[in-house]
Amino acid sequence: YLKLDGLIDYVVSSEEAGVEKPAAKPFEIALEKLGLEKANATIWMVGDSLVKDIAGAKQAVQAITFWRSHPTSETQICPPDFTFSRFDELINMINTACKA
Repeated sequence: YLKLDGLIDYVVSSEEAGVEKPAAKPFEIALEKLGLEKANATIWMVGDSLVKDIAGAKQAVQAITFWRSHPTSETQICPPDFTFSRFDELINMINTACKA
């Protein structure tokens, strides 16, 4: 539906991790699946929760974060690296980053 199939290698669910984000475990499982070490990896996190997704990914794996903004959200909680409001904007950001 979002045409991201060719851009994503793995997905980790909270059910698989046994805990909810912002716990570090889901992010650590993602690194494990990719065969990467945190010190040598560049991780991108796409999410809509500043606390669970953005802060969790930044704390656990120092991720580059893409946040789907909400009109009433406060970015001071944990400022994301990139913000988008529509998924086509995210796709354009990812395509641009992949070409760089």
